[in-house]
Amino acid sequence: MNAQNVELRQVVNLRDLGNLPVGQGGITRPGVLYRSDAPYPSDLPLNFVHVSPPPTVVDLRAVDEVSGDHPWEGVVDVRRVPLLRRAAVLTAAEGVNTGVGDLYEIYQLIVTTESVRVASLLSIAAHSIGPTLLHCAAGKDRTGIAIAILLLAAGVTPEVVIDDFTATAANMERLLARLEQLGRRIPGSPLPSPEVLGTPVNAMEMVIEAVTDTSGSVDPWLVENGVPEADIDTWRRRFVNQVPSV
Repeated sequence: MNAQNVELRQVVNLRDLGNLPVGQGGITRPGVLYRSDAPYPSDLPLNFVHVSPPPTVVDLRAVDEVSGDHPWEGVVDVRRVPLLRRAAVLTAAEGVNTGVGDLYEIYQLIVTTESVRVASLLSIAAHSIGPTLLHCAAGKDRTGIAIAILLLAAGVTPEVVIDDFTATAANMERLLARLEQLGRRIPGSPLPSPEVLGTPVNAMEMVIEAVTDTSGSVDPWLVENGVPEADIDTWRRRFVNQVPSV
């Protein structure tokens, strides 16, 4: 097996959300929150993750995107929190013709019609017995929105949230190769448009504006969507390392 095939037998859009600066001082703790594309049964263990697989894994794919059990079902706590099926633009044939305007609408739909489910992810992460991994199919759109809200809740600034979101675009070429190798895309099928493979900043800015109040806080939106204030505090204590002022 050559090196490229080995690489594609691992999630290719994986990263640790640790070491991000927090607006009021401090940084996010490494080894608490991860994001990735979907794992598959033939995959090798995750790279650089303290515990592989992490104790809590949240699958954001819609029910009809998944055939059979999650590859880590019965090994760790797998939570299924299905978000908008239409957001699976890279693993669905109909996604080939999706444009950047459609992505904006998809993000808008997720943050409005799926707001309770998205908000509930904070409570899952706050009470996990160990690290939490969030993934959808590509780890770009649904995962990007979910991670953005968890970062905002921890006090990470919108600018840093957007920087993390846009970092995903660099992994899309490898993701397409991985999906083709796994038989999740037909070899030689038309590539999605560059807009679909990208990370539309205006769409993420819209999400941030939709979930934050005039002071920049995401707390009222979370509480309005069913998250106890105690869970928000628990999440911050769990995820943020405060740096003592000098």
